[in-house]
Amino acid sequence: MRVSTRAVAAFVVFAAIFATGGQSFTTPKRKTVLTSKRQSALRMASQVATRPAEAGKGLLVGKMASNLSKLLWISPRKAKAVKSAVSQTVQVNEVAVICFSSWALRQIVRYLYTLLSPEGDFQQSYYNTIPLIISQLAQICGVVYVIDILTVVLGVLGFKIPKDFNMCLAKTLYLLYGAYRLARVKKHVLIEKRGRAGLPNKILNVLIAVVTAFGVMDIFSVQTGTTMNSIFALSGAGALIVSLGSQNLATQIVQGLSIASTGKFREGESIVIDDGEKAVRGIVQKIGLMATAIRGSDETVMIIPNQQIAGKRVGNISRGKRSSVSQTVYFSYNDIDKIEPVCSDIKTCIKKRCPKLDSETRPFRVNLRDFKQSHLEVVVQSHYTIPPYSNEYFENRQQVLYAIADAAKKNDMAFEIPTVALKTSGNNDIVGTMFDKLGRASNLGINGT
Repeated sequence: MRVSTRAVAAFVVFAAIFATGGQSFTTPKRKTVLTSKRQSALRMASQVATRPAEAGKGLLVGKMASNLSKLLWISPRKAKAVKSAVSQTVQVNEVAVICFSSWALRQIVRYLYTLLSPEGDFQQSYYNTIPLIISQLAQICGVVYVIDILTVVLGVLGFKIPKDFNMCLAKTLYLLYGAYRLARVKKHVLIEKRGRAGLPNKILNVLIAVVTAFGVMDIFSVQTGTTMNSIFALSGAGALIVSLGSQNLATQIVQGLSIASTGKFREGESIVIDDGEKAVRGIVQKIGLMATAIRGSDETVMIIPNQQIAGKRVGNISRGKRSSVSQTVYFSYNDIDKIEPVCSDIKTCIKKRCPKLDSETRPFRVNLRDFKQSHLEVVVQSHYTIPPYSNEYFENRQQVLYAIADAAKKNDMAFEIPTVALKTSGNNDIVGTMFDKLGRASNLGINGT
């Protein structure tokens, strides 16, 4: 077999390169490139080698098997350590105080209240409030106590519990309970005592929820981040722009909140708004931020801006417990001798027909008030324990008119129609009949308000 000279020379060169590692036959630039490639390869190899260790830092990846083994396989030594740790942590007197405060205290107070007030309702009494709050706080304390014990057990078994975890959890539970109690107080004050208060109730609900959320975030040291800070900044800038650009709108919103919070009237109540010229009477349909809707007796819904209502006198008819009936009656001068007995009979007939007449704390008058040009004027004023403008009120007013008619009929008296003398340009007196424009005079000669 013949080997050429070129093949022998090539073999010698490759053998020399392999023996020297390529250092003697590479230029400095080539050597640098090879060295950097080797370092990059070593770095990638080291990262691949350490990936399982880094993956073990997650919440579940790489930890589920070890955590399950810690829970399912507890050696006798660890069981003894757990028992020792729990015995050192749990105090019998603390457990007794928690159990007594969370359950027994309220039962004892209930038993004493039943003995002292057999007919009273313990659930609705103020004696139930303080024991209930103490009981609920003790129950939260019991939950925190159990979590403390579990934390100690998990620590002995080898689990890593975050620092101050128990303290943060306890603060969160007590903060949530404080928000719950505040919501209960708000409900008691706005709804149970003051009736329906839709707008303030919703605003306070949002306020309590926002404050509670920020409180929980502060306890756990949650960072809001750039996005949340940007949102807060934009909302603040937007509020400033709106307040500067629409001051009238802001004024109406403030007036709406003022009307809803002061409780002058609520939705469903009958009110009278007096602006000095014309009174608006109706039932409040809705109280909004900008305006209030009032439904009149003709079923017409009027939308009145809150800014206008704030400057007017408002009368709340629905909250009235009493009402009055005033009636003016006209008699002839021919019956002047019968005025005194007819006034007495009117009183008697009203007392007979109207059982809810209040003549003790309110005035009850039937008197001759004035001598008019063509008639005598008798006024009737009476008060009743009946809500105004209710069905019962109008029924009672009808009974008052019947009583006046019965008294006039008993004394054989006729009602006089008011008349007035009109002077013409020819100085001729024409006697005519004038009826009241408000409809207070009828063909019976009765004028009432």
